Amino acid sequence: MPDAEFSLCRLRVAGDGLRRRFLARGWLPDLVEDAVAEGEALDRGGFPEAYVDTDGLTVAEVARLIRRRLRLATGPDGHRASAVTAPPVPEEKLPLLWFTGATAVGKSTVGYQVFRHLYGTGTRTAYLDLRQIAALPAADRRLKAANLAAVWAGFRAAGARRLVVSGEADTGETIGRYTDALTDLTPTVCRLHASPETLRERVAERGRGGGPTIPGDAIKGLDPDGLRRVADRAAQEAAALDRTGTGDLRIDTDGRSAQQVADDVINRL
Repeated sequence: MPDAEFSLCRLRVAGDGLRRRFLARGWLPDLVEDAVAEGEALDRGGFPEAYVDTDGLTVAEVARLIRRRLRLATGPDGHRASAVTAPPVPEEKLPLLWFTGATAVGKSTVGYQVFRHLYGTGTRTAYLDLRQIAALPAADRRLKAANLAAVWAGFRAAGARRLVVSGEADTGETIGRYTDALTDLTPTVCRLHASPETLRERVAERGRGGGPTIPGDAIKGLDPDGLRRVADRAAQEAAALDRTGTGDLRIDTDGRSAQQVADDVINRL
């Protein structure tokens, strides 16, 4: 964004505090020491502008500190983002693995597990959750598609050779509107399916705060009536996706852990 001026602000917390927060999420606890090591590396390397110690602070208190620190950090000596020009796209097409399925079926959890596996094999793989690239009220698919293409251009310029996307409860036609913007990728659409009973259980779990921590999660904290409405909608989405036969792969997730589902996807690939 050559016309944008931005400031960098790092949120930090000491190792023990980071461990407590990470483990309290109840998701991928095996990565806790990697997170602590990453934080320590950032401490050693320094950071160009502001940072905020978040230990013992509420989200609102951290937000106030950020606003105050960034007002001090910008000005005549502020940094301007330099334009990053991606190299010309080669003719070779790279693989795209796109996860779709009903609300709460496990797209983000399974998609990230598959990403971890692929990256661990040595293939430079990028991961993206579609909901997190258009956190703008009433954002339409055109904006998301444009953002997706821009983010992938940056990933590819940095050497990514594969992209994994956790999408939404979309039909093949809608997914095509996104993948049409990624002309240098060959998509494989993987649809995760679950029964209405399983979806109700997973919606209830999300409501209690289970699963990955996703900014802007509209399910977390809903009252019972709200959770029931979400579960009913999820069941309708799953039935509609089954009717249209969306996806190159259909993976049934009933009675299976996220890791088992991810292993099934990997084996089928």
